[in-house]
Amino acid sequence: MSKIAGIKNKSPETYPSSPTKSNVLQTLSKFNTAPVTVVNGSFTSLFGGVGPISFTAAVAGAFATIMVSGVLESASPAGPTTVAIFVDTVNVYEIQLEVQTAGAPVPFSLVFETGSLGVAGSHQVDVRAETSSGTASAIDTSVVVIVTSA
Repeated sequence: MSKIAGIKNKSPETYPSSPTKSNVLQTLSKFNTAPVTVVNGSFTSLFGGVGPISFTAAVAGAFATIMVSGVLESASPAGPTTVAIFVDTVNVYEIQLEVQTAGAPVPFSLVFETGSLGVAGSHQVDVRAETSSGTASAIDTSVVVIVTSA
């Protein structure tokens, strides 16, 4: 059959007619291994002195895929802690975690894809947290941002 159709050793999956072009514009990462104290009443950056990720979207309509992981522990008193992704100072996505026991770390991870970032220009991504009462400690926070064109 392959002889008749002339497709022997010419599978389009194996040998595409032209190379595919990646739409990835930038890949950025940041991590903070130092502990950060998270408090009630205001969001605290989990990157401490490292600061948020800053990037410039080179084209209008770019998107960002944001992947975050880290660990919360040592809540006092035990209770919910909110971890949020901020893009350009706007809270775009959040989860709530129960940190129950001191010394029992609670790992977390989030993945979020933004809509269009609008016109080409500078943007910032930060990961922040706040407790519902008392304090908690965040450690080993890392984030990867992949900026893609539409």
